[in-house]
Amino acid sequence: MTIQQAMLGTVASGGAFIAATGGSIVTVGNYKVHIFISGGADTFTITAAPPGSVLERMVVGGGGGGGGQGGGGGGAGAFNENSITSPAVRVYNLLIGAGGAGGVNPATTPGQNGSITIFDNSGAYEFVANGGGGGGGNAQLGQTGASGGGAGNSASTGGSATQGNIGGGAGSNANPYPSGGGGGSTAAGAFGTSAPTSGSGGSGSNNNWTGPNDNFCAGGGGASFVADVANGSGGGASGGPGGGSGGGVALSQRGGGGGGAGSLGVGGNGGSGQIRIRYLFQ
Repeated sequence: MTIQQAMLGTVASGGAFIAATGGSIVTVGNYKVHIFISGGADTFTITAAPPGSVLERMVVGGGGGGGGQGGGGGGAGAFNENSITSPAVRVYNLLIGAGGAGGVNPATTPGQNGSITIFDNSGAYEFVANGGGGGGGNAQLGQTGASGGGAGNSASTGGSATQGNIGGGAGSNANPYPSGGGGGSTAAGAFGTSAPTSGSGGSGSNNNWTGPNDNFCAGGGGASFVADVANGSGGGASGGPGGGSGGGVALSQRGGGGGGAGSLGVGGNGGSGQIRIRYLFQ
């Protein structure tokens, strides 16, 4: 039985539909979709929820920033979906995670990790998406996160993952000194190759609640130390590409990792997170 069939069965037996407020509301067919994209705290309020009604949730963590000075791509924030049957009528506290800042130059610094996104931090309704790991700077390992950041040039290992996929290692110490791609929600970041080319970010996830194939949580591409040579691409529309003069910034509000930067550039910032909530209203 589909969610829609279950809900229509509830209505046929005399129940009402879910009613709620909060965020930006989009109507798509028989569904209402609440979208929360502002950084920091917010609230979602259910004012009516009959027995058997179903609330669907998507939570996206902030993406990690790309590394500077031949840096690896940032790891994506987590992409998580689930549903609640017969949700409680009350106010739910939300927290939207920010994207991590890219690593800067001339200091050898990794990208910063993205921040956690939380749907209601109380009891059985808590649902979280961790932030992605920052990409490593020159000769630095990728940072651990929801998906791991890619390794900076000359470093062998990308960051490990808590809710996604690992980042790629640099893979080669030959000129132009590639780095690894950041992990994405559905695939690991690619390793740099002996060609040599920096690794691309791991692929992300799609959500079709408001349109076809909205892309979330792709990893950022790594950058070679030698500027503008053989940089990695983002793992999808939400992830930033590597760039010699500066890493590509991840798409805002989609949880992707930022791109790494070459020897003189600044890593791209990770994308901020998002929460979407969907239910039948008629």
